[in-house]
Amino acid sequence: MLENWLSKVNPEITSQIPNLSPDSIGQGIKVHKSIFPDIEDCQIVLFSDNHEHMDQIRLQFYEMYHHLDNLYLADLGHLRNNDVNFIISLFTELLESKLLPVLITSDPKIINTFHFALNAFEKSFESLYCGKRTSFYSQNDFGLCKRVTSLGAQGHLNPLSKLNQSDIVRLAQVSSQIEEAEPYTRITDTICFDLNIMQHSDIPGHKDASPNGLNAQEFTQLFRFFGFNERLKCLFIYNYNSEYDFNRQTAQLIAQGLWYFTEARNQCILDNLDHSEEFNEFLVDIDGLTEPLVFLKAKKSGRWWIKEAGAAEMIPCTHKDYLVACQNEIPEKLARLSF
Repeated sequence: MLENWLSKVNPEITSQIPNLSPDSIGQGIKVHKSIFPDIEDCQIVLFSDNHEHMDQIRLQFYEMYHHLDNLYLADLGHLRNNDVNFIISLFTELLESKLLPVLITSDPKIINTFHFALNAFEKSFESLYCGKRTSFYSQNDFGLCKRVTSLGAQGHLNPLSKLNQSDIVRLAQVSSQIEEAEPYTRITDTICFDLNIMQHSDIPGHKDASPNGLNAQEFTQLFRFFGFNERLKCLFIYNYNSEYDFNRQTAQLIAQGLWYFTEARNQCILDNLDHSEEFNEFLVDIDGLTEPLVFLKAKKSGRWWIKEAGAAEMIPCTHKDYLVACQNEIPEKLARLSF
């Protein structure tokens, strides 16, 4: 029972809900008040490990307008206890219930515990870490994790030995061309978004912000990409601290990210990779390859995939990767994302 692990939302916050617009998220979301809500029809659940930080985000998120017609949300409150043995049962129940948690946390052991819970399902998984440094966890930390990709790493903040690894996508590769990040968000099972990836001017209250990083528009676009990932099992928003967020700009930005994430989830179009009639196919011959690369463009979603000869799974890519192949070059994502 989920209520065993979660405490209710701050009554000071819930008391403001009746004053919100009937079309607001606050009026449409199911909230853990004195009684735990019925979440049988929900797809996404929000909670945190610290109500003081989460409440600032709630104030912003609840006021936004509700555009969801196929998606139901619940705000389940806060973890009663951060002990690993306590929360692993919560994560296991969420996974078994096929609920998608969005968790606001600053505790790395909570993120690690979720990945340990995934191991119990005896199926390999992948993780995406978005941050200015490379991920603080690796595939070697969890038995069935086959890859942890770090997106947004800044060269001057990481040793060269790490930056040269194939699972590192540097900030320059996605900044100002954020659509190049989308394929990495498409095939991952968990996403940890560390707010230190953002540039200081857009989150001035963050204690670890850097002059360089993603901007607010790129932030919301990334969260939209996250929402279109049909295999996603958990989204962590990492390292928000309201004590440093003096003007609540960071809380507002996180709330906007959540809005774009849920909107995308509501509109999510699945690409059925087993049905060839749902794709347009393009063959590209490249010198040195014995077989042509097969590019597929989904008719519904417009997303691109590469099918390598003899490969068991298709590799997500962008239209730019197709154009690169047409110039007789092997797309970088073929090496980074192939199994």
